[in-house]
Amino acid sequence: MEFWASAEVAKPAHAALVHCERLLEAELNKALADSDLAGLKGKFRYVPIVMPPDWAVNYPPRSRLRKNEGDGVYDCAPQLDYETFIKGSFEEQLAEYTRGILLEAAQIAGLGASLDQVREFEDLVVTARFRITGSGAPASGPLSISPQKSLMEEFLACSGRAFQDGADAPSPQEMRSELLKMRALMIAARDSGKAKAPRDFIDRFLGTLDDAVRVLDEGGDVEAALKILGSIKIPSLRGV
Repeated sequence: MEFWASAEVAKPAHAALVHCERLLEAELNKALADSDLAGLKGKFRYVPIVMPPDWAVNYPPRSRLRKNEGDGVYDCAPQLDYETFIKGSFEEQLAEYTRGILLEAAQIAGLGASLDQVREFEDLVVTARFRITGSGAPASGPLSISPQKSLMEEFLACSGRAFQDGADAPSPQEMRSELLKMRALMIAARDSGKAKAPRDFIDRFLGTLDDAVRVLDEGGDVEAALKILGSIKIPSLRGV
């Protein structure tokens, strides 16, 4: 599978968005070539829409699967937050840029991808982001995680959305995206060999995240997924 990127973007946000685009396109295509997705026919064509709020109504999301184009193309064209590319840091801009991909990554099933390949694609996107920013990828040094430091707090800290009491409920797609970010961070920590938490503890945590993602994939039940996350036994949160 090939990743290709362009954009529909207002001029003030153009330079910031193109910077993200060029870096991610190079990093992600390199990773895809060395992955189980290398043999998957088709293209993920990412054309996010980045417009001021008063313009955005004239540029609605227009994602669609095009099976009649060569080996098949998924056009991923969500709206992204304009202000992030005007005022945000580079890390925030790249997070917003990759968020659009993660919200629709599961659509590569229409190109023939298996569920495992969908998850691998999502992992590659998140890992590419961390490699570019140098904030958590294995090549940048291990993530410091221990049972005494709440992994759920680590999740909330890296999440663009807080799943806390009183917060607005996330959509299934938003929640799935944030869980996959945490999953990639956990795998980076585990595979570095230097994580403070015991490997079996990390593996159990990953299993719980996978269960929550599975619930979202099968029925989009955010409440059930949150209940699964609430079952995680972490000393600093549960007093055990």
